[in-house]
Amino acid sequence: MVSADGGEPRQLHPEFDLAQWAMWAPEGDNYYFAGRSTPREEIDYDYWISSLDGSRLVSTGLRRKLMSLGLANADARVWLMQWMKDYLYVVTSDGDVQKLWRIRIDPRSWRLSGSLEQLSSFLARQPQTTIAENGRFVIADSLPRISDWVVPLDPTTGRITGAMRPVTGELAEQQREFLAGDGHHIAYATRGGGEISFWLKDLTSGVESIIQTIPSPRSVRAISYDAKRVYYETNAGGQVAVYRAVISEGTGQKLCDRCCLLALSQDEKTMLSCTAASGGIVLRHLDSGAITELLSPGVGGGSYQFSPDGQWLAFQETTDYFQSRIVIVPVRNQPVPAEEWIVVADGPAQNRVPAWPPNGPLLYFHSNRSGWDGVWAQRLDAHTKRPVGQPLEVYRDHLRPFDGANLVVAADKMLLRRVKLTSGLWTGRLP
Repeated sequence: MVSADGGEPRQLHPEFDLAQWAMWAPEGDNYYFAGRSTPREEIDYDYWISSLDGSRLVSTGLRRKLMSLGLANADARVWLMQWMKDYLYVVTSDGDVQKLWRIRIDPRSWRLSGSLEQLSSFLARQPQTTIAENGRFVIADSLPRISDWVVPLDPTTGRITGAMRPVTGELAEQQREFLAGDGHHIAYATRGGGEISFWLKDLTSGVESIIQTIPSPRSVRAISYDAKRVYYETNAGGQVAVYRAVISEGTGQKLCDRCCLLALSQDEKTMLSCTAASGGIVLRHLDSGAITELLSPGVGGGSYQFSPDGQWLAFQETTDYFQSRIVIVPVRNQPVPAEEWIVVADGPAQNRVPAWPPNGPLLYFHSNRSGWDGVWAQRLDAHTKRPVGQPLEVYRDHLRPFDGANLVVAADKMLLRRVKLTSGLWTGRLP
């Protein structure tokens, strides 16, 4: 919070692990926000109301209430859109289906009462709703559709060797896709009727089959080099666990509880993971069960990926609101201080989603450093992994913009995600 006249900003509730989407309560003396106080515990994620001085803080219990009534699940988004008079207006999102609800709230005790009342439903993604006091509302919506494309590539030189082609149709689900290291299979997700299904497609024959495991996955996090094994996360009672399953057999083996999977080494012996115990980034050695911390709590970034030999880790780190860099750290059984990080790609640009090929001297990544989103590659020293020379622009397509959130480089191709977006404005009146 900062005065409209300027001055130094004051952080609100710094003790929270996550705090976002802050909005003013109706009278302007309090505010509400979404967040969690416990690191990486999704079950603790809720909607909170606070006084400006922080002396009063109330958890509404709204998300738990929605889940207990079956109106939302652990994977569904809940958008707390507006607080007007004695009602909170809420949007639940399950894929493309959005529902607008309201529930009564006591403006003095900040407690919810009564039942949730459904006001409207519509097809959209990331809706933005504004409600006037006379009951008129306007919804700005967007409907993205994604499709996956492969580009033939010589990963050792960064040279495109053929034409780009689609390997999936347009999908509503935006979970990450995976291209097997040998380049023969892709794993992806679809959503229908509120249910997520995971698929494995043979790129040679075109045959697709559903990945069926027990327990069933909430999200797929990795597949083996030969696409015979799948690594995935479940969410039972708000507790995330990681499993491994042989796809042809379907029975999952639990690898860890109250954890997540951030990256998997090519030999499948080491897993990069988060843990509720320390909040740091740890190495889980799957053969011995040993756990060692690699990055301290609050240190790191996203889009982690092991080098083919498992001795190095690349990831993206946000340095400013519209800037990020690619960093490499050595993999060892103790935390790596920041002064030992190797910066591969930096500057006034978004450099993100590093991707190691199965072999070769290049590290690939997305960047808009030329003014356009594209795929770039940086040659690395074979022993030190420090950059050698200037980065090489590998691929750019002005006519078909793609999503910079996913990039996989395999033995003879790379996988890109295309996004097609439609949007509109809708208006109506509350009952």
